[in-house]
Amino acid sequence: LSDFGESVRRPTSGGLDDDSEDESDDDADDVKDVLASLRRETAKTLKRQVYGAPDRVRENVVGTADYLAPELIAAAAHDERVDVYAAGVVLRCVHAGDDRPWPAAYGNFDIFAAVQRGERPSLEGVGSSATKLVESAWR
Repeated sequence: LSDFGESVRRPTSGGLDDDSEDESDDDADDVKDVLASLRRETAKTLKRQVYGAPDRVRENVVGTADYLAPELIAAAAHDERVDVYAAGVVLRCVHAGDDRPWPAAYGNFDIFAAVQRGERPSLEGVGSSATKLVESAWR
């Protein structure tokens, strides 16, 4: 089997003699190497596809409004910090025990407007150490 510029041998014997056990260990190592390489290359590719060039700007907003960072709502250039912002919102929900970070009456446009005004979801019910962590994600 050959993929991603590396090859992996498949075991040819069906038995479990000493030779096939060594071969299986080699095959397992080869598979691990290929998977590790694939993960590295996929991470690089995804980062390029998701973040692109620093000056690349989207013309539309894509994502769930509750978790979008201000840069995304403004369709401004952005980097991996938008994911840190979203992780902060998730942490806030987990620690507050809410299934939604913004008030139920807020629609997408209400959330967009609030975030653009510099507002963030309420941290009521979130412990002090978790509050510090969430606030640091929202900087």
